[in-house]
Amino acid sequence: MPVYNEGAGISENLEGIISYMKGSRMPFEIIVVDDGSTDETASVISKFAKGRRAMRIVTHGHNMGIGAALRTGIRSAKGSLILTVDSDLTYSLSNLPRMLAALEKGADIVIGTPYLRKEDRLEIPFLRYFPSRAGNLFDQLLFGLNFTTPTCFFRLWKASVAKKIPITFDRFEGVPESSIRASKLGYRITEIPAKYNMRRTGRGAVKDIKISIRNTFSHLKMLASLLAFRPKRASQS
Repeated sequence: MPVYNEGAGISENLEGIISYMKGSRMPFEIIVVDDGSTDETASVISKFAKGRRAMRIVTHGHNMGIGAALRTGIRSAKGSLILTVDSDLTYSLSNLPRMLAALEKGADIVIGTPYLRKEDRLEIPFLRYFPSRAGNLFDQLLFGLNFTTPTCFFRLWKASVAKKIPITFDRFEGVPESSIRASKLGYRITEIPAKYNMRRTGRGAVKDIKISIRNTFSHLKMLASLLAFRPKRASQS
């Protein structure tokens, strides 16, 4: 879980993750990557983690971006499976059993996406839905992907696969970069339908627009680099 200035609601979300995982009876660890937060996030997480052996905190000295946090988290993970989740739990952990089932059927990476069913995307803001859908569709067509949402962060990975995928972009474009590279390397990627839950705290619409514009240009730069990427097909794991 990457976090950046999420002090207001992070404890509640971490409590929800721990409660769900204990109920699942699966062994687990929670790795929180504090991506250079400047609010009270670090102290809130440290206080929450005290006495909880399942919690680990990795800190970036300054804000680097979600791609860098993804890279750090994957490198730090010790388990055989890695679930990557947003700090505001945009997608519910109740999707995990279906993701595990998809791995058992042969997938290397399972992505939760709201684009397979109309009812799952009803809470996606209007100003976010169309650029997101268009960008994902463009990536899908450009690289011949067999999945709809390379930009979605909510994923279950085989750790052996995740640790082999280069993530060279630090900010948001590192997320689609990782899934496109995985596809080009020959790993099996599948999707399950997952409901998008609107975050209750955080950025406003104006900031979202500014970030979307910045991300668009960075995304195009990432795509250009991947068009030149000619990997040897990886052996399946």
